[in-house]
Amino acid sequence: MAISSNAAKIAARYKLRIVSLKKAQKKALTRVAHRVNREQQRNLSGSNKANPGSYPVPNRTGNLFRGAGVDMSGQHMAIIYNSAEYAGAVHGGGMATNQGVAYAVKPRPYLTAAAETVEPTKRLAIEYSKAILQ
Repeated sequence: MAISSNAAKIAARYKLRIVSLKKAQKKALTRVAHRVNREQQRNLSGSNKANPGSYPVPNRTGNLFRGAGVDMSGQHMAIIYNSAEYAGAVHGGGMATNQGVAYAVKPRPYLTAAAETVEPTKRLAIEYSKAILQ
């Protein structure tokens, strides 16, 4: 009596499924990271005529807005950042300088607020589910 097996066929299907799941995961992470970044930019788009220290952060020169970005470093990681020299002082408060004059800045956590608005963990689950079903 001959024994037959479809194990090779099943293994090939699982390999294809793993590849599609990894693509879905990357797509979901990319979408959520860019969503947080867009929200960060909204928080940096306050009126140019707003008082210093107001929130959303006034967009006077556009440096903070242009400094917002996303680095998709790997399969399981995205970094949402702001490369403007004074981004940390605006986000966390502290001392800043303007034309050589130092002054205190109250915290305006534009990136933290962006993440809280988007709810990345919840959003990742939704986006991953959508990507799997496509």
